[in-house]
Amino acid sequence: MPGLRPDEWQALSPQLEKALDMTGEERVEWLSFLRKENPGQADQLERLLDQHQALERENFLNDRVIALPEKSGLSGQSIGAYTLVSEIGQGGMGTVWLAERNDGRFERRVAVKFLNIALLGKGGEERFQREGIILGRLAHPHIAELIDAGVSQSGSPYLVLEHIEGDHIDRYCDQRQLPITSRVQLFLDVVAAVDHAHTNFIVHRDLKPSNVLVSHDGCVKLLDFGIAKLLEINAKDDRVQLTVEGGRALTPEYAAPEQLTGQPVTTATDVYALGVLLYVLLTGQHPTKTVTNAPADLVKAILDREPVRPSEAVISRNQGEEQVSAAARRSTTPEKLVRLLRGDLDTVVIKAIKKNPHERYSSAKALADDLRRYLNSEPISARPDAFAYRATKFIRRHRGRVLAMFLVALTLALASATTWLLSRRLTPLKEIKQRRLTANSVEAPVLNAVLSPNGKYLGYADLHGIHVESVDTSAPVRISVPPELGNDNASRAFGGWYPDSTRFLASSSTEGSLSQVWSVSITDGKAEKVAEIEGLFESVKPSPDGSKILYASGFRNSGAPELWLMGPKGETPHRIKSAEDQSGFQLLGWSPTGSRVVYIYVRHQEDRPDISVRSCDLDGTNEATIVREPRLDAYAWTSSERFIYSRTGDPGGTESDNLWELKVDGNGVAKGPSRRVTDWSGFFVQALSGSADGKQLVFLRGSSRISTFVGEITNAGKGLGSVRDLKIDDNFNIPLAWSSDSREMIFSSKRAENRLIYSQAIDAGSPSQLVTSTPGMNFYIARLTPDRSALLLEGSPNGKYDSAIYRQDKNGNQRLLFDTNGFVQYWCSDIAANLCIFGQMASNTNDLVITKFDPETGAQRELIKIPVEPGSSARVGEDYAWQLAPDGSSIAILRRDHNWIRLLSLKSGVTKTLLLASQPKLVDLNWASNSRGLFVSSRSATGAVITYVGLNGTTRPFWQKPAARWAGVLQSPDGRHAALWSVGRDANAWMIDEF
Repeated sequence: MPGLRPDEWQALSPQLEKALDMTGEERVEWLSFLRKENPGQADQLERLLDQHQALERENFLNDRVIALPEKSGLSGQSIGAYTLVSEIGQGGMGTVWLAERNDGRFERRVAVKFLNIALLGKGGEERFQREGIILGRLAHPHIAELIDAGVSQSGSPYLVLEHIEGDHIDRYCDQRQLPITSRVQLFLDVVAAVDHAHTNFIVHRDLKPSNVLVSHDGCVKLLDFGIAKLLEINAKDDRVQLTVEGGRALTPEYAAPEQLTGQPVTTATDVYALGVLLYVLLTGQHPTKTVTNAPADLVKAILDREPVRPSEAVISRNQGEEQVSAAARRSTTPEKLVRLLRGDLDTVVIKAIKKNPHERYSSAKALADDLRRYLNSEPISARPDAFAYRATKFIRRHRGRVLAMFLVALTLALASATTWLLSRRLTPLKEIKQRRLTANSVEAPVLNAVLSPNGKYLGYADLHGIHVESVDTSAPVRISVPPELGNDNASRAFGGWYPDSTRFLASSSTEGSLSQVWSVSITDGKAEKVAEIEGLFESVKPSPDGSKILYASGFRNSGAPELWLMGPKGETPHRIKSAEDQSGFQLLGWSPTGSRVVYIYVRHQEDRPDISVRSCDLDGTNEATIVREPRLDAYAWTSSERFIYSRTGDPGGTESDNLWELKVDGNGVAKGPSRRVTDWSGFFVQALSGSADGKQLVFLRGSSRISTFVGEITNAGKGLGSVRDLKIDDNFNIPLAWSSDSREMIFSSKRAENRLIYSQAIDAGSPSQLVTSTPGMNFYIARLTPDRSALLLEGSPNGKYDSAIYRQDKNGNQRLLFDTNGFVQYWCSDIAANLCIFGQMASNTNDLVITKFDPETGAQRELIKIPVEPGSSARVGEDYAWQLAPDGSSIAILRRDHNWIRLLSLKSGVTKTLLLASQPKLVDLNWASNSRGLFVSSRSATGAVITYVGLNGTTRPFWQKPAARWAGVLQSPDGRHAALWSVGRDANAWMIDEF
């Protein structure tokens, strides 16, 4: 209804709802009574009710599909030079048919749109002829081409249009998880097309996602200009007016207020629809979202309700999975999405959808100009000309120069601070003397070690068994070890000492059996079985007073899902705490008083692990965080107020751990900042334990290493011979791929500040060569493109966790393909299949989402979702390992520390499961180069094992590496060689006195 103010509509709306619920007679009587009290309001309501009845007669809103002549028998009929093939769409404007050229001059598929003759109104045929001529002038790359127009023999007007194979723009963006900037760039193509139509005096009137198609190569095409109303030039006054014949051809959700109230439609009407479309692309919801889908509620919302800003809309949506999922479809998190939308995008969108047409952007071009300013970090015209705003934009545009100026200033400030500190003669950290307690070889590293409460004995486990030695003399203490603790096929762990330092707990775990816990005396040599535990994780820990035993049960890659307590004889076991999904407990301990249990808790927050040391009461309540540190390796609560932990200072390279000290209260809550107490480098520090008085500290000191070998493949790819050491260096080198000629192995290594990609020829004595040399970048993974012409690299800038995929040609030139929003695993097939994919855990954590990507352009399309087990994590390095077959036919996936492999065909979708009963702790897999088998890695109590597994489930031993924690195989493309590697460590127990 024209001329209603918002306050008038607010007063009329409840009355209108009452009237619409009445019968005709009730309504007349009610209006008569209302007219006596408020004649003005009664007149307004009567006019609104008349309009409502008129709309009902037109089936407006309630029935959006206008009945059309029966077209079911049109298949095979000719329309001009085209033969109708099949109906591909139907709506209120008419039906759309796929047609093919039939005159033999050339082949072409087109879309033939039959228009509902009722939409043309009085004089419609004449105007249709005129529209066809004018619409033919709309030659624009983002507008579907009008090829022909006419009237069929049955009298139905039709348009012959360019046939577009693509998806609605909102679906296209969501399926490819396009980030906000990519959506804005794509939307600018839509605006350009609309602006071109406006310059030809044509208003679309029905802009919506289904009228904006995006082809698979990312090209935008606008549809349905063939039924748009025309802006005609009035020769007398040169004003642009709209022809109003033809009824209400619009979609209410994208209709401007003036369309719903019958006001003149101008170019501002399309600007409004563009604003709504942009709102949907950015937030995933409509700006005037209503609780119900009732047409009256929708009209009321569009006319009366002020839309919330996009940044507020993504906050106000239902919390939890819906919010996370909406952000994930934009390749971000809910928090980051709010920050991206807040500010300029909020302002642009709200200005475009103002209810008053005069308050909107004056043209589609003006809207586009502001969006380009946003992308270029320039001030937008819709924002106030404030100094702070323009200064912020200047810094973003010229961040390089501003950063350089800032660094100069910072350097001067640091130089001044350094001079001041030196002038105060700061003393270096006190040197802490260490002494070695064990001398195990690399083949039998110490697995864990615990100092006795009185500081006199060291208990430890290695591959040969459980041992106790004197701290003073290093002489072994004779103990009676039960056969279960000496079994070479069992995993052993030294648990902890009882308070009298004469007894300790130890455990052994054998696959397929319950873990056994033993109490062993060092005075009389007796051993007593305490308990049998299902799914024991790591070791058991007796309390400081010996009255309770703490342990963890179950296995996840992030730790154990449950904490348990039992009595000293194994009695009354009961669970005290459960971890969240994809989280776990590690490295258990006790507070010095025994009133609280302590543990490392690993959970995933967004795309990275959150690692903290926590404590809780004995019933699992009153949890407190002692320290949160992503690089933490070990801890010990050595006295009531002193907490010690180790953290690495060199992630991704040679270990460089140091000890840190923290003052805590009785619950472990920090009473101040941490303080570093050592100045060490070149080794890790693990398994901290202290004496009861806190004056002695024992720890494992060692380093991890990867050994790399090359072997000759025999027995049709199933056997291995002539294995030799491939000398690279002692850095942590990770084999990744072979060169296309099978002569070089490609690997990553951190030899300096950054982790980079290198190559190593398999010829004896050949030096390694640097492949990447981008300053300030770390590269972690490298794969060859299917045509073997380039490398695909996963990397991130120094100090950043977010990663991206880059393409590097043979000349070393790099370019960014796409951001990955966290680390991903990715693989490419051979040239015949020409397939590259990457995998990420879905935002709802229920699936591993496999996405296909173009190794040249980076364009992406979701390929398949693989369900994962509840509570498990499909993030890189967590609970699953998977790989694409070289021929691109299937994906193999395994659950770590389980005994199954699933083969998923990418052609048929059929899944086949292989069970490896003899290898229950699977770790990783790699396809054979011919795609006919798999090299599967597993771990055992004695080391790492590689097994060749045929696709029919048959197995054959391939290679094993004693004392290794992990092993892998990469077969060369020609099938003749295998790159072999094993991950191991050397570790021994060391001690600090008077700590």
